Amino acid sequence: MTAPLISGNEVSSDATARILSRKTATALIAAGSLLLYSCSLFAGTLDDFEKSALQDKPEKSRQNTSHRKDCDGGYSSHTDSCIVDIFGYLLVDIAGAGIVVGGATSWERTANSLDYSVASEVPARKLGDVLLPFTRLDFAYQDIGHGVEAYDYRAEWGYGPAAIQFNQTRYSEGSPRDNLDLTRIYGLYRMSFGSTVEIDMGFGGLTMHGNDLDSRFSFTLPILFHPNEFVGIELRPAWADNIADYDIALLLSQHFSSLKIGYRWVNSPAISLHGPYAGLSAHF
Repeated sequence: MTAPLISGNEVSSDATARILSRKTATALIAAGSLLLYSCSLFAGTLDDFEKSALQDKPEKSRQNTSHRKDCDGGYSSHTDSCIVDIFGYLLVDIAGAGIVVGGATSWERTANSLDYSVASEVPARKLGDVLLPFTRLDFAYQDIGHGVEAYDYRAEWGYGPAAIQFNQTRYSEGSPRDNLDLTRIYGLYRMSFGSTVEIDMGFGGLTMHGNDLDSRFSFTLPILFHPNEFVGIELRPAWADNIADYDIALLLSQHFSSLKIGYRWVNSPAISLHGPYAGLSAHF
């Protein structure tokens, strides 16, 4: 039998098809690799912040205290450590007294503002003052940079030393398009020291809503200093697990309203969202 003849054109076509197939596979692999690389390369600032905030905190190294005994009893070669402990207990007692007195002063200032017939050495709060508001509403716009901006809303309702505060900050990123919300709710204990200083202790929770939803305990310690009715400085630090928030603002006030300008840092272990901001405040 005679074997079938294969033309040169058919051999050439098969070889060309195999070459094209190999080139197509190579191109697809290269395109896939480039896509994966670009996804990692263009991961947004907000995604990086969220991932950093969700990572586990490293355990703190424990100090070896086996060489030291209590100041009440046994031997200790570190006399200075006992002195430090004594001053520590004294500071705790002073702070405890300040907390009680500050809360009582807040109560008296607010009560006197509703009844001017009461004679008191504690100055009454005036309606519209920034400190110890019955209601306060704040709004601010912050420029983070790198295509990220933030809108901050805060509302506070209270009487005397007790208040509830709601705060939400929405971060928006243009490229890649992304949003991240930080929402805080606090119960505040407001302490007054005279008519110019207010220090609050706030206990509550922080909820972070981005790609995931996460909640954690949060503590805040606002320090408000208003030497007169026109100018004031406010510090608002807050801490939650892996997230630290530091806010400093200058307030230019008139009755019932304020213009505020400031700078805010919101830090996770690896990323910091920070920048200047400007906003308005209404207080009653």
